[in-house]
Amino acid sequence: MLRAVLRVKPINHTVKRIGRLLMSPDAFARFDRKMPLVDPFEITLPNNQRIQFEPFGDICSKFLNFDGWNGYETGSVELFYALAQHADVTFDVGAYLGYFGLLAAAAHPGARAYSFEAVPQLGRLARRIAKANSHLNIEVIDAAVSDRNGSITLYLAADPFSSDTSTAAGHRPDRTPVTVPAITLDDFVKQRQIERVDLLKIDTETTEPAVLAGFSETIARCRPTFLCEVLPTADVSLLSEFCRKHDYSFAWIRDRSLMAVQAITADTTLCNLNYLFYPRNVNTPMTDEIHRRLEC
Repeated sequence: MLRAVLRVKPINHTVKRIGRLLMSPDAFARFDRKMPLVDPFEITLPNNQRIQFEPFGDICSKFLNFDGWNGYETGSVELFYALAQHADVTFDVGAYLGYFGLLAAAAHPGARAYSFEAVPQLGRLARRIAKANSHLNIEVIDAAVSDRNGSITLYLAADPFSSDTSTAAGHRPDRTPVTVPAITLDDFVKQRQIERVDLLKIDTETTEPAVLAGFSETIARCRPTFLCEVLPTADVSLLSEFCRKHDYSFAWIRDRSLMAVQAITADTTLCNLNYLFYPRNVNTPMTDEIHRRLEC
């Protein structure tokens, strides 16, 4: 109840003004970070591009506001941004509020990004943020990405900002099933006449293999690189089989480093859940960047 009251902008602003008057700068900084974030803010990237972002009580806004462009999922965001500088077209699958797509669209002139979000409320908010960044070439698509087109059941949490919504039945208990549109990335690429895709971020709460299965034609043709979340409940054998079938290598994104590993193993501490998958025997500026980081 108190947090709901403090999310009312006039009340929030008044409480903060009083806090500034009564507290030391250090004490107020700690207090401010605990307060609900209610005002839009600007994020400056290393290339001086700016992203306008808006908080909604979500899991990432406070990190981005207080800690900067790489404050949220630091290691993955820094790596993704570095790779996106070499990507003309990027897909952000499981976009949440669309920050990875915004990063990719801002990484270099002329880049395009498509953000796919299945949760209807999150999709609306991601589109609102994208509209505030009209200088960037980004589009939000309201659909679940899978291995088939049509419709699919999405299991929603009571809190729409929960980051673990999935189309996998039983992924989390006490969820509400809703029907949402489903698409494959291969068909999306054909419908939009997209010549190539260079980079993806995939975070769909254990259904990543289905996303890849519906993207297999484009993967064979374009050989994109992708960041992929691997939860402890994920079927890593399917991801390993993908690597064998498509001749891909993988590396673990651990803290702020990229580590070559022998097998895909989920981090049970939940601290470093993302892997990088990249094509073998392909020499591009993006793969050069990957190999440079692996050697560090």
